[in-house]
Amino acid sequence: MANPAALEKLAKVFEVSISEFFKSNEINEEVNLPLLEKIKLIDTLGKDEQQALFKMIDLAIANKRMKDNLQNLINQ
Repeated sequence: MANPAALEKLAKVFEVSISEFFKSNEINEEVNLPLLEKIKLIDTLGKDEQQALFKMIDLAIANKRMKDNLQNLINQ
């Protein structure tokens, strides 16, 4: 069974609701099974390992946002 606290943290990192992990907007939309499997595996890790992964995810997302913002400024 999924750990609600881990799902809440992942939802916060990805800026979505927990329900977004489990619903599909389109019937034909493909589910990213490898990503869902990794989310399940994260739930099996200890708290320290989970926190380290959350920090790495936060850093990667912040980097992407910074690059996107810089690219948008360059393109203006």
